[in-house]
Amino acid sequence: MNHKKHRLPKSAVIPLIAIISLLGIALIANLTIITATQARISRLSTQIHAMESELSYINTILDSIPCPIYIEDYARQNLDMHNPGDKAFVAGE
Repeated sequence: MNHKKHRLPKSAVIPLIAIISLLGIALIANLTIITATQARISRLSTQIHAMESELSYINTILDSIPCPIYIEDYARQNLDMHNPGDKAFVAGE
């Protein structure tokens, strides 16, 4: 049996090398873009985590601040304070 070796024609070698080179350049460019995108995602995730922590802290503070109506009622009942123009009534006299 005769086995023939199949070879590319010499005229196809240069275009084939050019195509392989272009594919390599495109691959490197895409890997660079992917790496930069992953780094940006990591930075944004860190920022999101910091903002969520800050939001939680702010919500804790807001939850601990009583509403103005509560403050006014507390001042009237416990500190004997009132708004200007209010008239005081004493019960039981």
